[in-house]
Amino acid sequence: MSVMLKKLFCIATLAVIVTLSGCQSAQDVSTTTTSTSTTATSTTTTASTTSTTIAGDNFSVYFIDVGQGDSILIKTKDSHYVLIDSGPSDASNGLNTFLNSKGVASIYRAILTHTHADHYGEFKDVVGNYTISGFMFANYPNTNSTYVSLMNKLATSSIPTIEVKDGDSFTLDNLTFRFYHPPAGFISTSSDENDNSLAIKVSNQSGVDLLDCGDLETAGMSSLLSRHSGDVDIELLKVNHHGSSNGTNQALLTATTPTDAFICVGAGNSYGHPEAATLSLLSSNSINVYRTDSNGDITVNVNGGSYSVATEK
Repeated sequence: MSVMLKKLFCIATLAVIVTLSGCQSAQDVSTTTTSTSTTATSTTTTASTTSTTIAGDNFSVYFIDVGQGDSILIKTKDSHYVLIDSGPSDASNGLNTFLNSKGVASIYRAILTHTHADHYGEFKDVVGNYTISGFMFANYPNTNSTYVSLMNKLATSSIPTIEVKDGDSFTLDNLTFRFYHPPAGFISTSSDENDNSLAIKVSNQSGVDLLDCGDLETAGMSSLLSRHSGDVDIELLKVNHHGSSNGTNQALLTATTPTDAFICVGAGNSYGHPEAATLSLLSSNSINVYRTDSNGDITVNVNGGSYSVATEK
């Protein structure tokens, strides 16, 4: 979709309850509740409008500073929550502090993009501290003891596990969540766990879209684009693999045409993320870049077809 820039200042925020049972497929849902409000320490305006605006079609996206890892909280217009990834399990992870500060008690869906600990590590505490109505994952095989422990904790907590793949979707209030990767049966690459990350597109009714592809690398991106190159035109991009050069290429940016990109990354990490080549590529495509290592928690407040970005620092 086409995007034009314009200035806008906003702020919004977050609560959810629904229950399902058993291991099942993704499905449509609709619920309601009340909201609370938040304020970022400092605000950076960014700016976007789509050609359609529907009154009350609001939502918020929070890129949470959890150190070297990913965690994204999405709040619908009716204050229901979806949590994508949890970040690592270590002292630098501020996920539970962030959720508590926003008054979150219930999470409609917790989604794991892939089975690396910097994406699932803190779910062990989230499972014990919050009401979760369903845990979505691709169910890629993993025998790591901490991952197996998480799966066992989900089972003993009676939280339904929901396997998803390309073609699945669900609706929550005004938002649609579509899964574009991995395909059924997964793909075989030199980096199987990353390249079989869930790719999730989140859209409101006014046409503002977010794409989160976990840690997809080159082979995974090629697989995704071979099936969905016409479906991923977006405004908001969660940059793949913490800004690694193998996670973002021109083919992806040409297909997605984002206005703003968000990198979940830890300060001073040993991997060199984000890599200079990725930052240069984003810059050459005139994409605004926000980073959790330098900006702290990042909030995107969407109001119909327009949105603004607020940063903690």
